[in-house]
Amino acid sequence: MIINIAHQKGGVGKSTLATNLAVAMKGDILDLDSQHSCLLFSRLREDSGLGKIAVHTADTVDELKEIVGSYNGEKTLIIDSGGYDNEINRTSLYLSDIILTPVGPAQIEIFGLKKFSSILENVTTKLQQSSGRSDISLRSNVIINNADPRSQGAIGELKEYIVANSKWFDLLESVLHARTDYKRAYGQGKSVEELKAGSKAGEELQSLVKDIKSVIAF
Repeated sequence: MIINIAHQKGGVGKSTLATNLAVAMKGDILDLDSQHSCLLFSRLREDSGLGKIAVHTADTVDELKEIVGSYNGEKTLIIDSGGYDNEINRTSLYLSDIILTPVGPAQIEIFGLKKFSSILENVTTKLQQSSGRSDISLRSNVIINNADPRSQGAIGELKEYIVANSKWFDLLESVLHARTDYKRAYGQGKSVEELKAGSKAGEELQSLVKDIKSVIAF
């Protein structure tokens, strides 16, 4: 299973989500972000004596295809896409089984989501032209991330936008709230579940895992 955490906008929490999902789903990571936060996370885990997570990197489209092609239905690969638009990140979109896009509840995040929809549309058009199939369409599953419980109005606006743009987006039910546990966990090479059993952050992460599995099964 190939899970792609994708958004051309940086700072939305892709790497944090990738590391936590990799631990929760016992998967490996393909780190396409120039900051290589996932690679650093893996080293922190090794230094702390925790279970190793395999982290790959790819500098070319051919390397990307080779790595993704080595994963079959029995293995999970989490792709941490870079916060920019290039050929490697675009190629990773159509090689994935499911695309996840973390978005915060703010107007500027909606602007970023609009740009990402144009990328999905462009890649879809090229796929349709190259394959001769008009039924191909890329869609992303939006996860509301880094949410403030006091920002229900902004969360509502974001949900309305996603529903109105259902051609490219589906809204996952899970909501991940802003919690200090994420930064503390990363600094120790841990997931939020490993940091503190039964935490709110851990419960929300498991809810997201269930959402992902239900989308894949569907």
